[in-house]
Amino acid sequence: MAIIKHDETPLPQGPAMKDMAEDLRPREKALRYGFGTLAKHELLAIIIGGGTVGESVLSLSQRILADNDNRFDVLIRKSVAELVKTYRGVGEAKAVAILAAANIGRIFGEELDNPREAQQMNSSEKVFSLMRHVVGNRNVEEFWIITLSRSLKVINLHRVSMGGVANTLVDKRVLFNYAVADLASAIILCHNHPSGAIKPSIEDRNLTRAIVEAGKLLDIQVLDHIIVGDNKYYSFKDEGDM
Repeated sequence: MAIIKHDETPLPQGPAMKDMAEDLRPREKALRYGFGTLAKHELLAIIIGGGTVGESVLSLSQRILADNDNRFDVLIRKSVAELVKTYRGVGEAKAVAILAAANIGRIFGEELDNPREAQQMNSSEKVFSLMRHVVGNRNVEEFWIITLSRSLKVINLHRVSMGGVANTLVDKRVLFNYAVADLASAIILCHNHPSGAIKPSIEDRNLTRAIVEAGKLLDIQVLDHIIVGDNKYYSFKDEGDM
């Protein structure tokens, strides 16, 4: 049985960009008719820039999206190394550009849907709406705090730590340094579970209790701890754990 090397894998054929009508080329189409007329794969093709021998950039873009459920929020979970290894014609520079563009979209959505200064964090639903854009698509566990004014308006968001797939270490001194610097009256804790599960671990519960007690010494109230999973969340306050 012959072994097919990575660079010998049969690729779908597609018209080269130079052979396409000018109005159908993504860059020219965007300039003439606006970006709103472009499909997802056409936008991705502009980011990638060029295809390879035997596969046009449009075909490559369609294949990448098809492998990721045609969703940028799935694609954003991939690493640079995964993209380079999986797709011929996608080198490190192109992979970085793809993920940078996807992250710009994520941040834009966060800023558009959640203007921080206008938000009063008086419910777990509001906290989840804000933080799912921040930690919801992460491949590793991250621990964040939201610092709040006396009226529970958002002052700032701070990433306290970033760890592995299953855990992250949190230094309470670093955490409260952010809160004191912001002159926060209260804080909300938040971290993600890359597995998608939202049930808190024993470590999650012990850490929450320790932070609540430390906050009492500084007169900074810890209002809630939100665990973000796959489009769902766990609220320590709502579940009676605080």
